[in-house]
Amino acid sequence: MKHKIIVSEFRKTICRKDANILLILGLWPILVTICCRFGTGIFDFSGDPIGAFEFTSLLLAFQDMIFLPVLVGVYIASMSFYQEIHNKQIYLYKDINRTTILNAKYISIYGVYFIFLLTYIVLSFIFYFLIFQYEEIATGTLLADTENIIPLLYEAIQVILGILFYIHIGITFSIRTSTGFSIFSTTFIYMLALVTPYLKNFRYLFPIGYKEVIAFESNSYSLSLLLSLLVWTIYNIILYVFNKHYFNNMEFN
Repeated sequence: MKHKIIVSEFRKTICRKDANILLILGLWPILVTICCRFGTGIFDFSGDPIGAFEFTSLLLAFQDMIFLPVLVGVYIASMSFYQEIHNKQIYLYKDINRTTILNAKYISIYGVYFIFLLTYIVLSFIFYFLIFQYEEIATGTLLADTENIIPLLYEAIQVILGILFYIHIGITFSIRTSTGFSIFSTTFIYMLALVTPYLKNFRYLFPIGYKEVIAFESNSYSLSLLLSLLVWTIYNIILYVFNKHYFNNMEFN
């Protein structure tokens, strides 16, 4: 039963227009590489030589900077929660365990994002070697410098963790408030998060405060990653328990 509900919810979610918009955004690496190849000047890569990993890392950082995938993710969450509750469509689930419904919607929302992310990363690598490798700044190799692999992986993981956290915030608002307010509130929290680099050690109290590595005496990257995962997990568990309690006790009709 649970498996069927999850599959049904995922199919319903991924077939909606809002989910399709997110998947279309996964084609962004194609646009970037084509613009670079034809010298449009829209995307200008300069500085150190760029390998495929560096190129993908830059595109992931851009995804984080423009915040658009998160906004679409929040909209998807709102369609899954607020709109169904507001339009009383969710009343159709009245005979199904509330936690099962909640988990199915969580899996569907994050599932769509991970399909987008996988598409985004794979296309970044493919079009690097198909088109971008002919740019002067490109090395045409997986890595411009083998020493970059750990910093690049760390940065990529932090970007992904941050986006997943913001989507979870969007889910939290979407269960309770309208689409517009959910998007506004998530964006507002994102804007507040931009000041975390100026909070010195206090920034490490937040899941999005680990983009810069903590300077430990040794193993700085691995220890920073473990600490960031711990803080990120704690916050997400709190949000999930908070949402589960609210969802299980709300009135559908």
